[in-house]
Amino acid sequence: MRVLIASGDGGHLTRAVALAEELEDRGHEVVFAVNEDSEQARERLDRAGFRERIGLPRPRRVGDPAWRAALGGLRNLLRARRALDRVNPDLVLSTGAGVAIGPMVAGKLRGLPVAHYEPTDVVSVSGRVAKYCADLIGVWDRDLKEYYGDRAVAVGIVLPRAFDEADPEEARERYGLGERVLVWTTGSGGYEPALRALITCAEQGLLEDWDVVVNTGRAMDPERLSRKLEGRCRRAVVRRFFHDFPALLKAARLVVCLGGATPVEAAALGKPIVVLPRRDVLRDHQYVTAKKLERLGVAFAAEDAADEESVLRAVRKALEAGEERWREMGERGRELFGGNARERFVSLCERLAAG
Repeated sequence: MRVLIASGDGGHLTRAVALAEELEDRGHEVVFAVNEDSEQARERLDRAGFRERIGLPRPRRVGDPAWRAALGGLRNLLRARRALDRVNPDLVLSTGAGVAIGPMVAGKLRGLPVAHYEPTDVVSVSGRVAKYCADLIGVWDRDLKEYYGDRAVAVGIVLPRAFDEADPEEARERYGLGERVLVWTTGSGGYEPALRALITCAEQGLLEDWDVVVNTGRAMDPERLSRKLEGRCRRAVVRRFFHDFPALLKAARLVVCLGGATPVEAAALGKPIVVLPRRDVLRDHQYVTAKKLERLGVAFAAEDAADEESVLRAVRKALEAGEERWREMGERGRELFGGNARERFVSLCERLAAG
């Protein structure tokens, strides 16, 4: 089977790569369709070994007027049609964001089977298109089954293969970590307000018994942050990016993160979470995720990652909850989001393509 996978950046691409790995493991061919101007996509796909890809124009950017978004959508669709001519896939698979709209529509018009995995819990434009174009829709958020209808299947969160292979004990040994590990992550881009709030937590003595693992991304110099944490926690391990992040996530006793896909990944691994939502993102989706996870009993949610007092309140609440509450939250997270989502969804895609 030959599969065209259309994906945006960030968490969309994380799910796409995970599904591509599973498809290749089963002997299928994969071609990616990604944003043509995305350096992140090029780097991540090269690192994962997926070099066959096609660049498509973004249908719209934040702030575009309606006419420009419509023109961008038309360009995306026309280029997607040419991509289908070139790739001749047996299945079109989307993991969302605007760039996937054209391939889904073009695939539907050509009579190809179309599948969509929804990596968020907020229905985007690509999600609305998938509702009418996709023959199969996988979701991790069970509330979305009601929106998508009978074609939707709650499979859980799709985790990359690296999570299966990650060994938390190796990570402990590599970084000299003990049992009380707190992972504080702000993604590959980093987010300085959340990192400054971490410094304040340490200065107020909240982390003195913890081994704190932090990624700064591009937001702060790791050496500067390490100096700020020195003597205020048991141990500080600070890097811009960790290539063995899945192992560190598995080693964590508590995870503090922004409100993208990471909190759901951590919940699926059975970790209690503090979610720090950024409020400056499209459709405020990080806040929606944070509050939903809090209602489900798997997370403590701050109101805004940029509000230091809000972050401090959420972290204090989590630390005061204690081991028994953390264990209950972890069990609940595994129950809701864990399992073999990657394998299940790819099996459903194979069934769909086979007719």
